[in-house]
Amino acid sequence: MNSLVSVIVRTMPGREAFLDRCLFVLSGQTHEQIEVTVVVQYFGDSSELAQIQNVSKRWQHAFSNLQIVLNESQTDARAHSLNLGLQQSHGRYAAFLDDDDKVYPAHYEVLISALRESQFAWAYSDVVRAGYNAHGQLVSRTMPFHRSGYSFLFHLQDNFIPIHSFLIDRKRATDLPSVDESLCRLEDYDFLLRLAASHEPVYVPHVGCEYCIRDDGSNSVMDGTAQVQDMLQKQQLWNAARTSLQEKKYALVGWWLREVLDLPATAIAGKPHLSTSFRDTLRDYYQSTSWRLTRPLRNLKRRFAGLPRETMNLPSTEEDALIALLAIHSSFSWELTAPLRLLKRAVSRVRRAR
Repeated sequence: MNSLVSVIVRTMPGREAFLDRCLFVLSGQTHEQIEVTVVVQYFGDSSELAQIQNVSKRWQHAFSNLQIVLNESQTDARAHSLNLGLQQSHGRYAAFLDDDDKVYPAHYEVLISALRESQFAWAYSDVVRAGYNAHGQLVSRTMPFHRSGYSFLFHLQDNFIPIHSFLIDRKRATDLPSVDESLCRLEDYDFLLRLAASHEPVYVPHVGCEYCIRDDGSNSVMDGTAQVQDMLQKQQLWNAARTSLQEKKYALVGWWLREVLDLPATAIAGKPHLSTSFRDTLRDYYQSTSWRLTRPLRNLKRRFAGLPRETMNLPSTEEDALIALLAIHSSFSWELTAPLRLLKRAVSRVRRAR
């Protein structure tokens, strides 16, 4: 039986250290039949590729069939990288892995076993969300993606299956969709929803991998992004992707999508009720004396930058409220009013002690 797993790894020049660690992690898989396809997106300068070639040569002893596939593009072509990897790989089983994430040693073996014991076309496992500081030290481990089982309705509501947590049996999923290359964010979520619309997955209650978040802003997600300008640029990309994805969801399931999205969060198995604390906190910030007093300074800065005056409208979602809070915590106004907050806390402690 063909048990070859094709692992499609996305990387870019300048990320050779990530790629080296990624290949090291893959070399420890208990499932031995692995084909690695490294898809490198670069911006046209072939001299950038030499170091990636050197990294791949160091791991030829572990993966005799390791291949480099080039994706030359001047824009973010991460979706095209996945399609190139699928086209150039040969294994019965297909898996995706970004260079900065990790799979645990038994990940593919466990998923293949679950597929062999069932008639499902794809399988996925639990994922740890691991936080790392700028020195590469592990500082947190949480399980925000955990659910007690799979439901297509819940999947429409929330992206809880990260890109490296699943394995596809291409012999069973003969109608495997391509990745939508119009998306530069959420491309794996859209791909998986279209796959799930035709093929139900098997959930394996096993922690198989890590979704690694670093506080140096190197991830495509908002987490760890300290610079406000970088954060705003990321926010624009994510907002555009979410809008596009909503349209694609509607095309996939029709008018009742809005009923699915309106389901209470408590209906999602294994997920606690979604708190509104971020919006409440942001509302308190906007109403605080210190923030109102420093508003003229912010508007003056925005005027010189050619930006419109500040509006303090409360976002409609918790995620957007969190983004606004992160922007506030990175602002000059927040630093300027720090003594006032310290004084307020000191006064509160004195009053409580009386």
